[in-house]
Amino acid sequence: MKIKSSSNQLLNFFSKISERFINRFLTIDINRFINDSNYALKMFLNSYAFARAGAPNGYKIAAIKSVSSLESSDSNDTTLWKAFQHFYGGKLNINMNPCADPKIFNLNFSSIARMISNGDFSNAFSQLQLRGIGPKIRSLFIRDIAYLTKVDRSSSFDIKQYLYAQPIDTWVRQTIDLLDFETPLAEVPFDNCYLLNRDDFGRALKLTSMCIGSGTSPLRVNMGIWYFCSQVVADATRLQSLLKANSVNALEKEMDYMKGFLMLTFNP
Repeated sequence: MKIKSSSNQLLNFFSKISERFINRFLTIDINRFINDSNYALKMFLNSYAFARAGAPNGYKIAAIKSVSSLESSDSNDTTLWKAFQHFYGGKLNINMNPCADPKIFNLNFSSIARMISNGDFSNAFSQLQLRGIGPKIRSLFIRDIAYLTKVDRSSSFDIKQYLYAQPIDTWVRQTIDLLDFETPLAEVPFDNCYLLNRDDFGRALKLTSMCIGSGTSPLRVNMGIWYFCSQVVADATRLQSLLKANSVNALEKEMDYMKGFLMLTFNP
């Protein structure tokens, strides 16, 4: 069963609560990120490189320590990987670990952030090719940098650019599948350059179209959906029940049940 809605209240709700996501999780100093490549590398490793299900929290800790330990030396991919193995003694999962990728020191994350700030999402997306960095993580990074640099507020911003900034995880996927707004989809043909499967491409296009049609930010709505689903609900069956009610009041009441405890949860 899908939700029929002629209003934009749910999108506005998700956009509004994105403030909680921004205040809690979006801790990047964007000016420093753009101008300090060492800080940018460590922040990418801390907030994005291991933002996939099942990645141990110790990975990002070891990665930051590894980069810090090499700051005064001539770093390369081999010494970084050796440093990582020094700081992390568990299972390494070399095929999914960007610290083991020889290309990591060929990437300048400050430069990639500048690309994003200039609206060149396609090139930024293409450059973020590292082990373990799939389309969701690339889009997550682009979404956050785009929001922080306010590039999407330009009048020349195009819907195709937004599709690079719509990370589709399980929560966003479930929410989009339950919402059926009357806003018509923009006519953007499927393009595998986004590395999304056809279904997730359709979901990204649907959410972006709905947001643009309602005057809400696709970036903020995406953030708000993830925040509400993962931090307030974290249960697929409960989420389905709440969204079927098609009531912002029901979503706000669900948040009230967690009053005083939302800042204590952390599960990006």
